[in-house]
Amino acid sequence: MPGSTHNWHKFVLKTSHRNELKKELLSAGIDAKIHYPYTLNRLEILPEDDKTFSPVAEEVIKHLISLPIYPEMTGDEIDYVISKLKSFFYEAR
Repeated sequence: MPGSTHNWHKFVLKTSHRNELKKELLSAGIDAKIHYPYTLNRLEILPEDDKTFSPVAEEVIKHLISLPIYPEMTGDEIDYVISKLKSFFYEAR
């Protein structure tokens, strides 16, 4: 539709260093979150016979972290998040 913009609401990364990255980002004032703390099969609303166990999903969920993303983010804020990610993954490892 003309004039429309994106509807992005999550920027999710997968990393084996999720907890360390979250701690680092929060200490830098970046609001990192764990939006998916458990797999959907664990929802209480599902009937017991719909709760199929997925070992792959169970493993992946342990490595996801969400970064801030919203239309009002300035270029400087985006650059700051990128610099902290680069510092974490390239300089600290």
